[in-house]
Amino acid sequence: MCIDIHLRRFLFTWSPFLILLSESQPSAQTSTTLNIPAYIEKFSDVAVRHMVEYGIPASITLAQGILESAAGTSELATQANNHFGIKCHDWNGDTYTYDDDSKGECFRKYKDAVESYEDHALFLTKRPRYAGLFSLDKMDYKAWARGLKAAGYATLPVYAEKLVGYIEKYQLFKYDSIAWKMLKNLQTAGDNKTGTNTSVAPSQTAASEATAGLQKTETAHRISVQKMEERRDDLSKTQPRKVEVHNGLRAVYARPGDTQASLAREFEMAEWQIRRYNDLQHGEIPAPGSLIYLEARYEQHPQLEKVSTEQEENWRRLADRYGLKPDALKKLNPQVEEPIPPGVEIILRRL
Repeated sequence: MCIDIHLRRFLFTWSPFLILLSESQPSAQTSTTLNIPAYIEKFSDVAVRHMVEYGIPASITLAQGILESAAGTSELATQANNHFGIKCHDWNGDTYTYDDDSKGECFRKYKDAVESYEDHALFLTKRPRYAGLFSLDKMDYKAWARGLKAAGYATLPVYAEKLVGYIEKYQLFKYDSIAWKMLKNLQTAGDNKTGTNTSVAPSQTAASEATAGLQKTETAHRISVQKMEERRDDLSKTQPRKVEVHNGLRAVYARPGDTQASLAREFEMAEWQIRRYNDLQHGEIPAPGSLIYLEARYEQHPQLEKVSTEQEENWRRLADRYGLKPDALKKLNPQVEEPIPPGVEIILRRL
């Protein structure tokens, strides 16, 4: 009873100060929310440019940056310039140790945020697990959000919903419309060598964004795209290919311009080996970014017994991902037919 009286006296005397103190200390979530508009303004240009260059929706890039970096305020963003939570994997650059799903995990460290954005684009375009994203409508940000989660980009169960939430709250889809208009203008400029065609009308969503400075921005992006294409051509001709290990097998990623003959010459193999190891037909051109195995694939996976599909799949994509022969994978799963829907259990090895 005495304690209760003293407690009430304390609260009566000090509660105004406690309330004032609590109101003066914003939560981490509030702080992040305050930073989001500035973050969008800072990185919207690079997001638009990456949609033009790589085909990744600008809204998705921005939403991922906001979510993964807490709008540039997270430890990874401030200490390692890592805005997309990309772990080391096959990274050869600087690294940063951070406790994430496990203690002391290795994350990529960049010289600045723009390098992080560039690596994010390359990470999505070069890894086979994300190849299915690029068959989606670039204006369908909801499908891209679901596709990223299904491909395993993040373990957060509501990852797709979080991305869509940011996109719709901050109307990030308007940047998709800007990039789409720029792509249309670039196509028009390609068809009209004089480059003076101005008849392309912006969509309703993009109309409000078609400001006087947009033409200048488009010109800068057009030059950027040309330089990027030239740089890619130079890289494909001059830089040595990095041989990686996937599923215990040596493999490389196909580049634009690769053929069965050129790959065979580069790695001192016979064309039939490139063809057989990768289930290619005579004369079939490897898709840029696809995984090319340099040795025979397995009949059964040496370690994994089974997996469950997280998105619509086909036998070839699954076989590429797990280093198996497509026909062998089909025989392990005679009851499964293409297209393989999400949630189907796929046998990779018989005990």
